[in-house]
Amino acid sequence: MMGHKLDLFRAAMRASLLLGCAASLTAAPAPGAAGLMWLTSYAGRSTNSAVHDRRFDTLLNRAVPRVRLYLGLTKSHARQPLEEAVRKLLEGRPELVAVRQERYVILSACRAPSCAEKSFLWVDTEVGLVIGAVVHYYFQDLRSTHRPLLLVFSNQIDSGNMPESFRYDLNNWLTAHKLAIAAHRFVGSAGVVAHY
Repeated sequence: MMGHKLDLFRAAMRASLLLGCAASLTAAPAPGAAGLMWLTSYAGRSTNSAVHDRRFDTLLNRAVPRVRLYLGLTKSHARQPLEEAVRKLLEGRPELVAVRQERYVILSACRAPSCAEKSFLWVDTEVGLVIGAVVHYYFQDLRSTHRPLLLVFSNQIDSGNMPESFRYDLNNWLTAHKLAIAAHRFVGSAGVVAHY
């Protein structure tokens, strides 16, 4: 009889332990989200300060698709890795890091001395989502459009799944800079660039 009660007690403890573990898993933030909260500490500071944080390399490496493009940012007219182009732009003339609703972090900067070329990085720290955009004037050849082009990128979503909160912040940023975009393109984790 004592053995049977001990077995029941052990079974109840295992069940309780498993339920506790399951509850803690469901209450945890989305993968990668907890690792991005550090960005909120840069609110109101220079984008450059966040870009030079040692954690930023990991964020950028994870967020930017592995693709080589010519966007008019190299003297040699060669295609360069998109990650390199984004970093170069974000290390340029900085804007202040914005944090909206204690959740969405926006980093942006422009290329010095050509401030018409810009980069925008949007991070949803609650779900761990990172989406970026580059304003450029060349795409894959040496002919300038003389009108701004927009390349949106993310390794986590496709162009049909851009959250409204991202669209809202991107549109506000484009409006603040008085940018009338001539063409919208998107590149995802597959490295395929397409109009959207």
